[in-house]
Amino acid sequence: MPPAPHDPVPFLADSCPPVTPGLRDWKRVDPATLSYDELSALNYSPCTWSVTVQDGVPIPAPYQPISPEVPRGLQLPRTFGRPRAVRQGGPGTLVGFNRGEWGGTLLWYGSDGSFRSRLLDENVVQILALPSAILVFVGIAHLGDDHGRAVEIVESGQRFELKRAVDLGSAPRAAVPEPNGAVLVATMKGLVKLAPDFAVQSMLKADWGRLYPSTIVLGANQKAYIGMRGVIAEIDLSSSVVHDTWLFPPASR
Repeated sequence: MPPAPHDPVPFLADSCPPVTPGLRDWKRVDPATLSYDELSALNYSPCTWSVTVQDGVPIPAPYQPISPEVPRGLQLPRTFGRPRAVRQGGPGTLVGFNRGEWGGTLLWYGSDGSFRSRLLDENVVQILALPSAILVFVGIAHLGDDHGRAVEIVESGQRFELKRAVDLGSAPRAAVPEPNGAVLVATMKGLVKLAPDFAVQSMLKADWGRLYPSTIVLGANQKAYIGMRGVIAEIDLSSSVVHDTWLFPPASR
């Protein structure tokens, strides 16, 4: 009889190891060379990385979700739990909630703290302020359902108004603006670019569904870094054929 199926041993089973700033000593791996068991081990890993940038240098650290600060005086609904994202503007405060399969919403509170309107009935992943508008990234990936959008919100006098919206093709996980006004978005199915005219370009198709990207930043030399479960993805945006290289912490494999 064949052996009974078993769960793989999680990668970095004791959580993220201590690391030094920079990724120079990390092991570079082509994800296409990983076996099914190795990918499954990453999926079970309790370690998720985040990445920040200092002077163009990517800085890895264990990912720690942080609840955004909510302005005093806002009476938030208890049914949605803690907010996922908060952004203030002239007309007041946008508060986004994300309860996964149980739904989410985007609420607008006036500058006096009073509730004004429910703008979206979707899971809010991130609210990104740009010079000309606010972008709200919404979506969910759950039990075969994987969808996401970018929604533009502008300030019109003393109101927040919904403007353009576009399908991203997959649930967004993290977004970062480029100097030219475009936005790079890490989704469950790879990397897309949202242009200022709201055109969506697929930059890289990748199966990140089991790695749950947490953060995306831009480093030096046109490289993007995405913190994920167990590994960090490095993407060379200057290459004619964009591909991802996975970085494993030193002495890990």
